Amino acid sequence: MCAFDAGVVLDPENLRNQIEGALVQGLGAALFEQARFDSERMLNPQYRVPRFADVPLIEVILVTPAIGNAIFRVKGRRLRSMPFEGE
Repeated sequence: MCAFDAGVVLDPENLRNQIEGALVQGLGAALFEQARFDSERMLNPQYRVPRFADVPLIEVILVTPAIGNAIFRVKGRRLRSMPFEGE
């Protein structure tokens, strides 16, 4: 499961697909991809990347700007730039 704070979402399905793709790329880099080099060239240019069977079920949850809303509820005003700083 992945919760993603995206703000205003115009195309939720497209955003979910983008997030899933990024997660699969990260899993591939962490679990399968091992590029080996000698002093001049790559030794294994056809290293393994994730396949559909390697990827777990991913549930993407899109949330509203949770931290900004929490600050608004406490302070009573919106902070409009990041990082959220102020009194």
